[in-house]
Amino acid sequence: MNNRIIWGTLVPYGQVWRARANENTTIAFSDPVMIEGKPLEKGTYGLHMIPTENNWSIIFSKNATSWGAFTYDQKEDALRVTVNMTPLPMISTSSSPIRRWSPCAGKRLRYRSSSVWTYRTW
Repeated sequence: MNNRIIWGTLVPYGQVWRARANENTTIAFSDPVMIEGKPLEKGTYGLHMIPTENNWSIIFSKNATSWGAFTYDQKEDALRVTVNMTPLPMISTSSSPIRRWSPCAGKRLRYRSSSVWTYRTW
């Protein structure tokens, strides 16, 4: 992060963000799931987000093979939910920061990636 302000500057508020540099971030479910009380079928989805200061839209796109968010099309959304955000402290282990996310399904998911610049949870 190099002491940069990420949210609202490097990653602009109100615009689709691909949740990773360059390649499309994907998320896969081996079974149907409920996210914020809404059903999502099993499958692999492109994961996009629209950050704002107080809440984010989390988008599960049927298009899991696009290059980042450059070709994102809302018509390909399988599910879109809006969640409130709460700041979390960032923890580091050796040279790999761990960014903590608390997904809507109720289980904690940890990313070990320097390309995921978040310290918020929903």
